[in-house]
Amino acid sequence: MRRIGLIVLLLAFAIAAGFASVRLQRPAGVSVPAHTITYRLISYDNNGNVTRTSVVIRKVLSDGTWNHTQINPDGPVVSSNGKMKHLVTSKSAEANHPEHLGFKYIETKNADSEAWISPELQDLLMFTELREDGSKASRLEAVQISKP
Repeated sequence: MRRIGLIVLLLAFAIAAGFASVRLQRPAGVSVPAHTITYRLISYDNNGNVTRTSVVIRKVLSDGTWNHTQINPDGPVVSSNGKMKHLVTSKSAEANHPEHLGFKYIETKNADSEAWISPELQDLLMFTELREDGSKASRLEAVQISKP
């Protein structure tokens, strides 16, 4: 059962990253700022209780190449990698937009998720997967961001 939970979490994160990366096609000549984001990934049961907490480290190079390392509480480390094919957003952050860890973000909401997207980093600062009833299934939130 824990294995299925891990697979579901990895799929949720992959869907979030895919959602972010396919929003808009990356124009030729545009680069992505190199950065590393450390996320806390929290899973919730149907009652809103935390069932699992993991750490995900996302390293992004300026060419859009990325590498994820997920460190699970019961020991397994899961890695994945790829390359961004699209910009996450074409919108710019305005002076009045909220900030998280020093980066302004644009908030998006739909029926199955909520996200904070940093136009500067072209990356997620937070992604919440929602169940059909609107309750949280999982939440991926940046806890540390560094740029070389």
